[in-house]
Amino acid sequence: MALTQAIPEHLGALPFAASLFVFGMPHGAADGAIAWWWAHARKKPRWHWAGLLAAYTLAIALTILLLVTWPAATLAGFLLIAVLHFGLAAARLYRWDSRVSGVLTAGVIVLFPFATQPVATQEVFSSVASILGQPEFPRIYVQFFAALGIASAGGMLAILVARALSARGLPAGDILWHLALLCLVLLSHVMLPPLMAVGIWFLIWHAAPELLRVARQSRPDSNALGAIVHGHVLSLPLLVPTLLAIAIAVRLGGSPSSLADLARWSIIAYAAVTPGHVVFQETIAVASSTAGFTAASLTPRTGRSPWGRVRGRPPAA
Repeated sequence: MALTQAIPEHLGALPFAASLFVFGMPHGAADGAIAWWWAHARKKPRWHWAGLLAAYTLAIALTILLLVTWPAATLAGFLLIAVLHFGLAAARLYRWDSRVSGVLTAGVIVLFPFATQPVATQEVFSSVASILGQPEFPRIYVQFFAALGIASAGGMLAILVARALSARGLPAGDILWHLALLCLVLLSHVMLPPLMAVGIWFLIWHAAPELLRVARQSRPDSNALGAIVHGHVLSLPLLVPTLLAIAIAVRLGGSPSSLADLARWSIIAYAAVTPGHVVFQETIAVASSTAGFTAASLTPRTGRSPWGRVRGRPPAA
């Protein structure tokens, strides 16, 4: 707790804001390129691609309406959607044999701060809700997400124990490595400010790998830096209008006076675009499963994955 209090608020918000704007939003904005590739691979007409983006835009507009009408409840729903999205994306990216492990891991990363630092985490979301016109993020939500965070950690520990005892389980070295990683995530949520800890793991576990995955769909042999640059280029058609819309909203709502304020606005932006992004990604993944092309089929060089057995199939070429 002493480390949490010693870190200035603006510094604590830096990893979250950076991970969102530098990696998170570009990988989401690349959905336009994914829609184009998917429609082209399935020999769909151009209007089909436009229809996908129109539905995507409609989902964002509906989410914004919900945020303005019921801020706290919509933010709570966003947290649940984020856990589901991070978990399912990780299960595909790291080729886990169970989606449960991915979702539980996401629950630890996103929700455990509600258990370790409930007051500070409630303050963050109350400040976000106040921007949208609701003075406080209800205490009952904090307690609910704290329980889910603890349950997620317990579930992951139970899975590790079951894998250790199973005749076909992971080797002892892998079990210890997974356990150490779980402890590191939990410790970060105890020692670091909520936005800082979530931002660091969001960057390492989801935003950066997903941006690399998307970029390498069109340039599979590029190095990490080249893939990141290419991912940003792919995202420009959607990223530029999204950033303009955020800038206008921030200007109308009062310019942020600090990096912490910008991080709070970034939560609103992420809450607005995530449901449409999740529906799009899952629709593409399901619809493409029998078409020889999936949004998650071309991955970065698949290596050791946390908290799950890697499936025994090679990465797609």
